[in-house]
Amino acid sequence: MKVGGVIEKREGDGYVSYLLKEERFYSQTGYKMLLSGGLRSILPCTQIRFNGHRKFVYLSGEYRRRLSRMLPTFGEDEFLEVMTGLIRAVLELKDHPLARACGLELAEDCIFIDHKTKEVYLIYLPVGEDYERTEWFELEAVLRNRIAEWSREMSYSPGDQILRFLSALQETDHSLEEILRRFRPADKPQEEKHRQDIRAEEMQKRESEKMQGRDPEPLRQRESRLCLRYMGTDQKLEFTITGEKFVLGRSPYRADGQISGNLRVGNVHCTIWHRDGQFYAEDMQSRNGTYINGFILKAGEHRLLHQGDILKLADSSFLVEIKES
Repeated sequence: MKVGGVIEKREGDGYVSYLLKEERFYSQTGYKMLLSGGLRSILPCTQIRFNGHRKFVYLSGEYRRRLSRMLPTFGEDEFLEVMTGLIRAVLELKDHPLARACGLELAEDCIFIDHKTKEVYLIYLPVGEDYERTEWFELEAVLRNRIAEWSREMSYSPGDQILRFLSALQETDHSLEEILRRFRPADKPQEEKHRQDIRAEEMQKRESEKMQGRDPEPLRQRESRLCLRYMGTDQKLEFTITGEKFVLGRSPYRADGQISGNLRVGNVHCTIWHRDGQFYAEDMQSRNGTYINGFILKAGEHRLLHQGDILKLADSSFLVEIKES
């Protein structure tokens, strides 16, 4: 994203702001996308009026630090975790049908890292393509080059793993999705830990009630349900899944959830499995693939779904929401 001319940028402790001086470049659709909350790697944005112009303020929060400040402290493992997290965040935005490459800020002082979890947060400015014509492949090229530049700012000399990672980035026939599959560290099972903590609290409460001579209340049976919300604008589509098995596809006879109108989606494209309160996606040998946050599912693989994931069947994207009651 080009900053200057019609965009005025300001930085401070805990925020970055952009003043848009020409209304014609503003994208109402882009701003609604930010407010939807479907993009978990984008910093929260507030829009205000300043001297008659739109001003967008992005709050980084208490635990997020600028990449420019954290790079000199990184060792090899931290650098690899953050850079693959950055690639994943960019691909998440790329997969969104309403996002535009021209709105993404990739300056190192505008990329924020949670210093506890190492999660990556980006800034997306709601401008349209009339402001700047940028294609996603051009943005990916910028990202590859900048990661190579940032590797020189590490606190340690790159080891073999980082050198292989940088070499793969320079090979343009290796897609970012392929690089993620090779180098992304295993995801931390935050949702499973959260469930275990809740269960432990309930068990502790029961033991306390027994010691006090009271009959403990029976453990509540938590009911999980998964909601898939279609992210396109051509139709409204939503599936709520509670059963053990739910098939997604184009066929009105073989699919439990029909995705009509898209010939790239297979008749039986993907199955959602519900086991022990968790949901898994399996590709049913589809021609055009099933993806989770840019990762393609291999044949026979059951990939765990998390809150906020983007599940893509061919080129139809769905936001994953998981709720317990």
